[in-house]
Amino acid sequence: EKRKIIGPCSNGGGGLGFASSHDDEAEAEEPVSQPSAGRNNIAVKTVEPQKLYYAVYTMAPDEMNDKVVQAAVKMGINIVKSGGKIAGPMPFIFDEIPAENARELTFKLAFPVSGRPSSAGQYRLKRDKDFKCAYRLFEGKQEDMQGFSRQFFEEVIAAGYELSGEIRQVTDKDATLGQTTLKMELQIGIK
Repeated sequence: EKRKIIGPCSNGGGGLGFASSHDDEAEAEEPVSQPSAGRNNIAVKTVEPQKLYYAVYTMAPDEMNDKVVQAAVKMGINIVKSGGKIAGPMPFIFDEIPAENARELTFKLAFPVSGRPSSAGQYRLKRDKDFKCAYRLFEGKQEDMQGFSRQFFEEVIAAGYELSGEIRQVTDKDATLGQTTLKMELQIGIK
């Protein structure tokens, strides 16, 4: 079975996508329970448990475009070559909201997977627990993402939600390299 990686043709812009070479396969989507309107019009959902293939990275925000693309392509190739299959959109997982003017960001770059890809070297494979979160869609320029995230974070706190400490930015399922506009879903973990 052959698979292709969509990209790399980035000139500093967007997300990353992977696709099967078979047109008849169903599109992979993030497994979620029924979303609901939470308090103060904050949308809430629970992402169902999934197998995540990930690596931890630390980098300066202005390096992320180029370095994340390279890391994700390398990870995607490793997943496929070692017997796995990408099974959903790519999340960036943060253990806490990054400081407003952070010089470095530490995060997990992950792909939901099926099969049994090898977890060797920097790559790890774990069965993720379900993830209850407040979420909001972002579509805009990368430099606007941090302000958008901070504002949404404050709205979730003001609505009275207790935070779990984990934050995810999930790429849009149709995102590909080279886009000038980011399409992501910001997910703030709640208890």
